[in-house]
Amino acid sequence: MMAAEKGKIMLRPATLEDAKLLFDWRNDSVTRDVSFSSEPIAWETHIPWLEKVLQNPSRKVYIGERMEDHIPIGQVRFDLHSEEEIEINIAVAPAWRGRGLGTTLIREGVDRIQRDFDGIRTIIALIKPDNAASRKAFQKNGFEYRETFIVRDKIPAEKWILEIN
Repeated sequence: MMAAEKGKIMLRPATLEDAKLLFDWRNDSVTRDVSFSSEPIAWETHIPWLEKVLQNPSRKVYIGERMEDHIPIGQVRFDLHSEEEIEINIAVAPAWRGRGLGTTLIREGVDRIQRDFDGIRTIIALIKPDNAASRKAFQKNGFEYRETFIVRDKIPAEKWILEIN
């Protein structure tokens, strides 16, 4: 993929019709390795989770698609922590990894969330320390490292912050 193509991504809200796509991406072994919840997800668990997420006004899930052919290349999820703070989570589809699209998903997600949630001043990303690709993508989008702490009683997490003016 040429650099010029990297900007040709649009985000659309996820729907229940994306259940299989999101399920497959979430259960991909690489996705599980970089996730803080690394166990595979059962379909019977996934559907009620997705239904609940899609109805939650404090959560937004977007599917990133190539503009020219609407092929899904990844997802961006946001979890609202307060009126001014939100957490971002991304996943690049397995077939599209290694092309710099994580950086584009983050950029498009940050732009979108500022339109969807007025008043957001801080965007947080939690990254496993060994996930160099995510760290690089978030750095390219202006996120700055703040601290490392433990989540889920045993997993190190780096906290990266983007302050919005």
